[in-house]
Amino acid sequence: MACVVMCASMVVKRGQHTGAKNAVLNAFHMRCLHSILGLSWRDRVPNTSVLQTTCSYDLITIIRHRRLRWAGHVCRMEGNRLPKQVLYC
Repeated sequence: MACVVMCASMVVKRGQHTGAKNAVLNAFHMRCLHSILGLSWRDRVPNTSVLQTTCSYDLITIIRHRRLRWAGHVCRMEGNRLPKQVLYC
């Protein structure tokens, strides 16, 4: 699952993500979780049940959480560090 999140976060970083792209990314994430759990579409298990079973969140929420965590990390950096200079131009 970590690989899925890393790849999806790279896709989101490259450009503006709209509602349609969010839906595609979440659908991909859910397909991966269904595959990991060994479920098929014939089992008709709702996504909310899959997320509860895996103790996970939807992909966009995970990416937003990671972005906020990174922003907090940059805020605590010293002022001469490049990421902080770029973020606070």
